[in-house]
Amino acid sequence: MSIDARLETDNYAETKKWGITAPFITMQLARVTRRDFDGKIKVVATVDQTASNSIEDAMAPGAEKLMCSTRQEMMEAVREGKADAAFVYYYMAQAFVNSDTTGTMTYKHDISSILSGEG
Repeated sequence: MSIDARLETDNYAETKKWGITAPFITMQLARVTRRDFDGKIKVVATVDQTASNSIEDAMAPGAEKLMCSTRQEMMEAVREGKADAAFVYYYMAQAFVNSDTTGTMTYKHDISSILSGEG
């Protein structure tokens, strides 16, 4: 799954009313879990947010939410076994798992296989 975010910037093309694509960035998501993850998300770590429907609602429907202050704290909650999974930007998952010295963490980048039940 990707999130397209429009970057607020002075856009010369828009000031001229030219019809071209607005600037955006695509941010890839990853699911962070422990290596012993059984495939069922009973508790999902999330940051406190104001959105009525979060990524966690879409990716782990019905799971209990463990509210965290930061995305770093979300991934630490997974490592400590307080949550089964956390959904973060791919680069964050990669950095956290690669720097984890316990060897207990992993991440999955291919969200489409997660949604289809293959991951």
